[in-house]
Amino acid sequence: SGGEQYYNNNYSPNSTQSHRYCYKVANFYDEDQASRRNIQTMKVLGHMERAQFTKTQANSFQTFPNGLQLMKFLHDKYGHDNRSEMMWSATYHQQTPGDTQSNTTVFDGHVDKSFVHTAWFVPLTVRQFYTFIAVPSTWNIPRDSESDIQYSSWMSTMSARDMTKLETFKENFSRLAKVFMKDSDVEILIFRCTAGSFLSFPANFCYHATITVNVSSMDSTCTSR
Repeated sequence: SGGEQYYNNNYSPNSTQSHRYCYKVANFYDEDQASRRNIQTMKVLGHMERAQFTKTQANSFQTFPNGLQLMKFLHDKYGHDNRSEMMWSATYHQQTPGDTQSNTTVFDGHVDKSFVHTAWFVPLTVRQFYTFIAVPSTWNIPRDSESDIQYSSWMSTMSARDMTKLETFKENFSRLAKVFMKDSDVEILIFRCTAGSFLSFPANFCYHATITVNVSSMDSTCTSR
C-alpha cells in the first residue's frame, strides 16, 4: 500500500511563506496477530485518515524480510511481554524528492492519536533529523548532551534569518506543549536521530515535532513509527 500526505512547512528557511510539502506513506501491520484476533481494519497515523483494510490497504510485515527484521527489532526493544495484548503496526514516511525547496523540513508540534501508545522513531537512511519532545519536568529525564551540542552546532551554520525562524519554532513549540499537555512545567528535550539510533516515547501524551536536515533528491529522510 502507499499514499501521500501533505504538510505545511511554516518555518521553511529561505522563504517568507509557508511551503506545502509531501511525504509518501506506507502502512505495515502484524499479519499473524491480525489473523489470530480477526483484525480486518487498522487505524493509521495522519490527519483525518480513516481506518485502513489490512488485506487491501496495508502491508504485512511477514511479506517483507526487512519488515520481519524491523518488527523483531522493535519487539526485542520494547513491549515483548505485552505482545499478546497489542497490535503491532508501523508507518513508513519518505519525503518526495524535489518536493520541497528547503533543506530543512519542519513537522509542527502535535500529540498523536490516542491509539498510538508508544512511537518508535527508527531512521532508515543516513540522513539525520532532530526530534523535539516535551516531557513533564517531574519525570526527571536527563538531556542528551550530544544531541544538544550537535543541534547548536548545526544552528550556528545558518543565516541569521533562518536561525530566527527555527528559534521562533522552538519558542512556539514550548508554549504549545504546555497547552496540549495541560502542564505548565514541561522540559523540552532534543534528540538527534541517525541510522542505527532508536527513539521511543509515549506519543499520545508527549507533544513532539521533528526537523529533517539536508534532504536531497538522492537520499530521502525516512522514519518508521
